[in-house]
Amino acid sequence: MYHLAHANIAIARAPLDDPLMAGFVARVDEIDALAAACPGYVSQPTPPDEGTVYTGPSMLNLSIWESVEALEQFTYTGEHALMLERRAEWFHQRAGPNYVLFWFPEGQIPSEREVQARLEHLAAYGATPYAFTFDQRFTVRQMLDYRI
Repeated sequence: MYHLAHANIAIARAPLDDPLMAGFVARVDEIDALAAACPGYVSQPTPPDEGTVYTGPSMLNLSIWESVEALEQFTYTGEHALMLERRAEWFHQRAGPNYVLFWFPEGQIPSEREVQARLEHLAAYGATPYAFTFDQRFTVRQMLDYRI
């Protein structure tokens, strides 16, 4: 059995306790609770190597889902979609992709190093079964058949 990882990288315009970030920080717990209540949501784990790759103004948000469709429904509707519209207020535009989707074995937790490798693969090769996006998605079967 496999789950879908959604890893989002953001570079904050200021420290989280800065007034510039207040609108974002004030809504984090609410948005996380909305995600947790969605069908298909699994968890928002802490990577086992937290802080080894993404530190300082770089922030990693990792969530685990049962399907791309469930994640997409949450991401692009409701309050989360409204927060996405305001992203530029709080975060710099990152060079390269700012998120990646990938399948991984149920029961494991992706590491920051794995997220970094998947983002680098996506940037170098475009969407593949190893690292993909909402616009070009792949199934677990395609991932299992894929060779890097």
